[in-house]
Amino acid sequence: MTTDTVTNVVTPRSERQQRLLAHLRSPLHRNGYALVASTFSTAGLGALYWAIAAHRYSSHEVGINASLVTTMMVLTNLSSLNFTDVLNRFVPVSGRAGARLVLVSYAIAVGLGGVSATVFVFGLRIWSPWLRETLHGPLLLAVYVLATMFWIVFVLQDAVLVGLRRATYVLVENTGFGIVKIVLLVALAGAFPHTGIFLSWTAPLLLVVLTVNWVVFRKLLPHHAAQPVAAPEPINRRHVSRFLLADYVAALLWTATIGLMPLLVLNTDGASASAYVYLSWTIAYTLYLVSRNMGMSLTTEGATDPARLAEHTRATLVGAGRIVIPGALLLVVGAPWFLQIFGAEYASHATNLLRLLALSTIPAIVPATFVSAARVQRRLTAMVVVTAASTVPVLVLAAPVVNMMGIAGVGVLWLVVQSAVAVVLLAGELRPHWARPAVAAT
Repeated sequence: MTTDTVTNVVTPRSERQQRLLAHLRSPLHRNGYALVASTFSTAGLGALYWAIAAHRYSSHEVGINASLVTTMMVLTNLSSLNFTDVLNRFVPVSGRAGARLVLVSYAIAVGLGGVSATVFVFGLRIWSPWLRETLHGPLLLAVYVLATMFWIVFVLQDAVLVGLRRATYVLVENTGFGIVKIVLLVALAGAFPHTGIFLSWTAPLLLVVLTVNWVVFRKLLPHHAAQPVAAPEPINRRHVSRFLLADYVAALLWTATIGLMPLLVLNTDGASASAYVYLSWTIAYTLYLVSRNMGMSLTTEGATDPARLAEHTRATLVGAGRIVIPGALLLVVGAPWFLQIFGAEYASHATNLLRLLALSTIPAIVPATFVSAARVQRRLTAMVVVTAASTVPVLVLAAPVVNMMGIAGVGVLWLVVQSAVAVVLLAGELRPHWARPAVAAT
């Protein structure tokens, strides 16, 4: 009887553990969860970094250095031409052409980044004398240009690792980078009170980029090239260029909507309202990134084995939902306390906004997943149309809705638009997509 009792208790637990291990061994889930963990790690370490910076440096220096970092990221986004999605989509099926694809992508993006950063630093006297005072002398100007070029590779190499099914490397790399930044931030505070923040952010780039790409080109890409490709595709300039153009348009729609939202609120409801919207969106956007990261894993696995695209799409929706839905509900309940971190006025004015933005992340799982599946199929028009439907109405209607409802109207817009797009996709495009394996478009 004792043996039977033990068996009855242990076996179900063992079965659950085996199912969990099998779930995590799946490249789709393993890579997706690693990217999500990387996002949360980066967000947490980033918050700690800026909290320490606020205590170790003057608010003036924090503002200047934060602007330097932000402009570097903007130049990176513009110059990288969304090669992240190109690498995420085509590296899995590149075979022996993988190294050349990565090198050409690096070269184009880094070249554009070098030119744009050079133009930026030579024009600082015109558009930002404040930054010119910090980047004084040819050495610091050169550091800024080189840091921008290295940051572009830093961003693109993550997409390469995802395409190679090595997203766990991304988690280790970004966590290590975040920790080293914090250590340097403290170490440089005394010797470099004006540029310590910028230097602590950029100095680790050289080591990280060289180390990761040594592993990529010496180990991971040769191993990838030696493996048989289940669904090989020709990697030619025409296919990649068309994909790049369409994906870049979709990315610009997202960037414009996110970037212009605080400005629209500023013009409609004032500076304080703009601040409430910006910080609330920053919190909620972390959950949008969960769907984005799970979608990157879907793109890799769908390209690797197109016959299982429908299966992987369903699994991605479920996997993203397991994280986003509890996270959104947590934000809904805890919105006042999360906003209290920034001050009582944020909790007083932005609680309803944050709750609505959090709820909008739940239906947003559907269009994000669909766009990732469309990348696999190279359904470029569908990819752009769904992205436009998810963003343009928010941008167009923001001003009149805020006039009528206040800043909570921004949250209402995001929730209504994402829900509408999700319903249309679930009732239309995704129903036959689930019913049969998808075939790549020609």
